[in-house]
Amino acid sequence: MFVKGDGKIVQRNVATGGYSYYDAANPSVITNTTGASLSANDVADGGDRKMLGNTNPTYFGGFTNTFKYKGLDFEVFTRFSGGNSVMNVTRQETLLNQDFNNNGTEILNRWTKEGQITDVPKMYLNGNAQVNQTGNATSRFIESGDFIRIQNIILGYTVPKNVLQKANIGISNVRVYGQLQNAFTFTKYKGLDPELNANGDVNQTFGLDFNTNPQFRVVTFGVNVGF
Repeated sequence: MFVKGDGKIVQRNVATGGYSYYDAANPSVITNTTGASLSANDVADGGDRKMLGNTNPTYFGGFTNTFKYKGLDFEVFTRFSGGNSVMNVTRQETLLNQDFNNNGTEILNRWTKEGQITDVPKMYLNGNAQVNQTGNATSRFIESGDFIRIQNIILGYTVPKNVLQKANIGISNVRVYGQLQNAFTFTKYKGLDPELNANGDVNQTFGLDFNTNPQFRVVTFGVNVGF
């Protein structure tokens, strides 16, 4: 059962999967006044639909810090973005599915007994359409897309020129370095990555996380040699 925007209470007929208005005088009657279940449009009207968030970040930016000490150099590039919302369909349809398939660990907090306090409903076989409102945008799965990402870390060491001159090997400059891309992401978003990456999928909707891949963490090592 749930309360609509206009104050009416809607109940679901578990046997048929349909909806009807709740009549306190006749609680056992699960059809509306016409004797038929409500349509999807009937359930949705009455001021229930609202803007749940903006998919576009309202602020974003980045900054770089570079530190040098003798032959060592250390650089950190940090990016941030926020003020936007993400519809976590992956969590809605996959990680909290009601089909007894593989789930996320959040499903372990599902309601199992009277008196239990939890925000994860009881599992109900094939009940995704009702429990999770699959196919619909619902505030339960709208999450903040705010994040701070340590985008790039570089640590290098340049061999002193006097060492190379003493070696007399015809090399004027040597620098070894290690680089870590997409090192760390700080966010409250429950999905894999708040910065959605459609990976070239033209069907991916901006602001909607539907099994999108996170950005890969890449480790690189290298040597720069000058003659």
